[in-house]
Amino acid sequence: MLKEGRPLNLINNYMLDAESLKKFGIDVGLVISGVFGALLMSGNNTLKSVDMTIKGAVKNSLSVLSSLIAGAASANYLTPIVVDIFNIKENHYNYGTAFLLGFIGLKGVEAISRRLLSTINTEEEEESVSTNKRYGRSKHNS
Repeated sequence: MLKEGRPLNLINNYMLDAESLKKFGIDVGLVISGVFGALLMSGNNTLKSVDMTIKGAVKNSLSVLSSLIAGAASANYLTPIVVDIFNIKENHYNYGTAFLLGFIGLKGVEAISRRLLSTINTEEEEESVSTNKRYGRSKHNS
């Protein structure tokens, strides 16, 4: 509730420090690394398609903003997965990995998805073959 003469102080009421963001699954260091990577990539893409109209400027701004958000999100949420997939033990490599994920953005998400899905499919196929061998079934019989 607001008292008369006192401004609403959102910073003190809702502390947004690294620890409270961590509770929501947000690692500030990874997000910042991802944003810098995405910024580098979006700057490169914006230079290729310069449109000097107002409509073009809005489109470019939205494109840059969405690239930054996608880069930050992919860096934050995919870095732990990539570190685990590639069995990276050194903790200080996480920020470099986050930067690269921010840089490659959605293309990185697609590549990691393909890798994860192929791993899952391979495990399911191995389990199916194991089950068929256990029950004496072959591919041709089922």
